[in-house]
This record gives sequence, C-alpha cells and structure tokens, in this order.
Amino acid sequence: MAVITNDFKRVTLRKLFDDAQSVTNRYYIGIGKSEPWNDAEAVPTPTGSIRDDRLARQGLQAAKSASNLSFVCSRYNWTSGTIYNAFDDNDLTIGDNPYYVITEDNRVYICVQEARNSSGAQTASTVKPVHEDALKAVKLSDGYKWKYLYTVLTTDASNFLSANFVPVRLADSSETGVGALQYAVQNAAVRGQVLGVKVTNGGGGYSSAPTVTIEGDGTGAAATAHVTGGVVTHITLDSNADSAMDMGRGYNFAGVKFSGGSPTTTATGRVVIGDIFGAGLGADPRNDLRSKSLMFNTKPAGIESGTFFVGQDFRQVILIQDPVESAGSAITASAVGASKFLVATDAAQAGGFANDTTITGGSSGAKALFVSNAADKVYVVQNDSTGFGTFTTGETISGTASGGGTQNATLASGRLNYQTLYQPDGKILYIDNRAAVIRDSAQTEDIKVVITI
Repeated sequence: MAVITNDFKRVTLRKLFDDAQSVTNRYYIGIGKSEPWNDAEAVPTPTGSIRDDRLARQGLQAAKSASNLSFVCSRYNWTSGTIYNAFDDNDLTIGDNPYYVITEDNRVYICVQEARNSSGAQTASTVKPVHEDALKAVKLSDGYKWKYLYTVLTTDASNFLSANFVPVRLADSSETGVGALQYAVQNAAVRGQVLGVKVTNGGGGYSSAPTVTIEGDGTGAAATAHVTGGVVTHITLDSNADSAMDMGRGYNFAGVKFSGGSPTTTATGRVVIGDIFGAGLGADPRNDLRSKSLMFNTKPAGIESGTFFVGQDFRQVILIQDPVESAGSAITASAVGASKFLVATDAAQAGGFANDTTITGGSSGAKALFVSNAADKVYVVQNDSTGFGTFTTGETISGTASGGGTQNATLASGRLNYQTLYQPDGKILYIDNRAAVIRDSAQTEDIKVVITI
C-alpha cells in the first residue's frame, strides 16, 4: 500500500501557482455553450474526455485573463455554540468539527486546545476570538485556546472569499496594516512547539492526578492531567500568567510520561507537535490550514470592449492555458473574443436572427447555430448537431428571426473566420458545466475557478 503525501500535493500546487504567476505563461477563463444542454436543461457532468475538450472549444464565446489567483482553503465560520477540534498532527481530515475558523471580522484562527468539562467531554465555543497577538496562543474564558494567523485583505476578500472558500497567502516584508501583522506572525513562529497531548488510554485507579512529563529533544512544554473516576480524561497544556500556553520549543520528537497517582493501570498519551512541513505554527498559513486548492478569479463586465456578448447566455466555464491568436502569436490582451463568425453583406441582415437558431445555407446546405452579431459579423457555432459543412460566398443564409418568422442574410464570404482567440490551441485545464447564465450590458460576472489537488 502507498500514499501520496501532503508534501507532494503542496509542491505540485505551488508549481502550478508559480507557473500561473510567471510572465511567460498566461491563464484565461473562458465562457461558452449558449445553446441548451437538452430539452430538460439537465446539466451533464464533464468527463474530461478528448471529446469534452473539443466541444468546449467549439462553443467558446470569449475569455478574460485569470491573472488573479490565490491559495484557498475550505471555509469554516466561527459560530457560538459550536464544538471545534484542536489541531492534530495525526489527522489528515478536518471533518465536521474543524480546527480553524474565520470570524465575521475576517480574522483567521487555529484552535490549539479545545475546551472540555470535568469528564473530558468537549464543550462548545461561546467566546469569539478577537485578539491579534503575533506571538502566542490565547486562552479565552470558555476554555478554548486560539492562535491568530491573519486577517483576510480587503482585495482578497473581494476576489477570493466565498461561501465555501477562504483565501490563504504568505505575507512579505513590504506590507502594511493587517498584511504587516501577518508578516509579524510568520516571523514569530517557533519551530517544534507542543500543541497538545492526546490521551490514548486513560488508565485506571488513579487516587490523584498524575504528574505529566513531556520527554523529547526540545524544552519548555508543560502540561497537566485531569482525572475523573480514577481515569485520566484529558490533558491541558499549562498557561503562564498572561494566558499564553507553555508550548516549549525545539521538539522534533516527543513522548509523554505519567508518574504518581497510584494507578492500577498507567495512562498513555500522544504528543502533538506543531511543526508543519518543517516550520512552526503560523510560519506559513497555507501549510497550517492544509490548503490544497488554487482559486483563479476574473470579472468580465458588460461587453469588455466588444469581446464579450450581451443578450446571450453561457453554460460552460473553462480555464485555458496559453491561448494564441489565429496567426499563432501569444495573446496578451486582458479580454478576447473566441467565437467563429461569418460576414454578411450588411449589418442590418446580420442582426436579425434569434439566439441559438439554426442558420442554413441556401445553396450549400451548411448549418450553424447563431450566437450573436456585431456590425456585419454573424457569430456562430458548428458542432456535432449542426455538422461542419462549408458555406458558400454569395449564398443566402436563413434562420428564425428574433421577432418570429424568417430572417435572411447574404454572405459576403463563405469563409468561417476565427475571432482573436484560436480555438484549437491552448491547453484546457478545467471545464465546469452549469445552468444558463444570461449576460447583460450592465452586468459583471464574478467567476471563480477552483483547482483542488
């Protein structure tokens, strides 16, 4: 049996992040698929097949740069009355009781010790953490101990904060405000701190609480055992006078020893060490929060200088790497059109078709789906349903008019042209099928693409 480690996932995700940030690589979010999925508009699950890739390219309407990206982690809001787990170095899943939270103030905290009653049962958090201490984990009056990590920047909240995800980043020395505070947290991180001691066997017959000794290659960690009915129910790290926890430092390995209390059966426990990928808690919140996702964000507004259609809908979002123009040169513009088009003899004829009507060439019999128009350009899609016939210069194309009846147009050229983005090139990394979204000239879409490893 084998397992892919979190280190591997972390390295892979960082490589994708660095690649997307490189000036030599370009990532765009595209929208497309104007025609209905089916009669019932049941959204199919993409398979990632070669055919799926081809169909996504054929239906592509436009794309906008996805240069905005961030690491993200799952969102867990702090809510009074909720039980939260403490961080555990032996737990790969967060589960229903997460070990970190974001508050309504957009502050992010890790729980380093949960509250328990005298019987050892976990109790709910009732006091919201509000401190911004860069150095220590703080014990609150409800018994929970929280470590402040960072506050989400306003710009990051706008681009990446969602109902399901929280942006995670590494601060640098140039930052001010809450960014500078996060940088201080990172620099104050202490390697090899003990974050807790988990009871693996409570023993039995204790007449008093045993002395807890943390043994290992570090120094300074101190803890207290709690006994109910002769059994060690839980262990808490000691706190000093200013409510900071005595977590010690420098532990690469550690165990726990219980002495005294005259037990019939000696308790056993497991030490939780806070080093994550070789750094102390707080040194890199992407590691602390086990971020395994990247979010790309773009916000197309209206027509985007004539590259995006309005009055039409889309049902598909893609992430495309390194798209090129039809001439083969790299695309550098912020927003680009990606549809194919025919050229009519005049603008009046080009603009009268109903959305998604089938256009048929009078002499060629070639078919295409009408998507939109601009001046004399008739933007269309050809796919498996229409076939890929060739239109003829000078022929009349016909389809349903937007107001009913029939609309005709004469083609100045039978050639099917590519708009700026050349559909066959570029690597499609992500396909998201969804219900129809209707675009309007006064509308801005906030499109978030999340890649999870």
